[in-house]
Amino acid sequence: MLPFVVMILSFVISYIFTAIGYYKIDNNLSFAFEFGFMASVLIAIVCTFLAFIPTFVYMATWEPHYSCNGYITMVAINDSTTTHGRFALFSGYVNEDWQYFYYYPVDNGYRMASVPTDQSIIEESNTESPKIWVCTPDNDKATWWHTANGGAPTKYRIIVPKGTIVQKYTLDLAK
Repeated sequence: MLPFVVMILSFVISYIFTAIGYYKIDNNLSFAFEFGFMASVLIAIVCTFLAFIPTFVYMATWEPHYSCNGYITMVAINDSTTTHGRFALFSGYVNEDWQYFYYYPVDNGYRMASVPTDQSIIEESNTESPKIWVCTPDNDKATWWHTANGGAPTKYRIIVPKGTIVQKYTLDLAK
């Protein structure tokens, strides 16, 4: 619909500027067509740009809605970092990411897994069994904007019993 409106608008503007160029400026038909064509191209570019501004603003501010569909019952949790990097011929990099490492029961023992801290939130509750809710975005059609790998990231709600989170404040004011 929008390209059709821009095309009609540019033709109307082109006709108006062609008439202005022919009758008011020079009475030269080739100059009038050039003047009208340049005006229509300029109007088409401006209208197309103005039409896409709301789309870019929406995509830059859009946040997906998440649904927490399933949970994992865990038996232990701790925060730590993971280190990864790449080296080749005297150059490279090292990155460090904070993770929540947790153990969860399987058939004949326990398995360890981790979730990134920047995609997790910890909540204290009156629950006896701690769990991790896995929350996925509801709308997959628009999530391509958020990450290069094709979707908004999975988020995690970690529910732990009250008093689990240790709050410790230390200030070192050595002179």
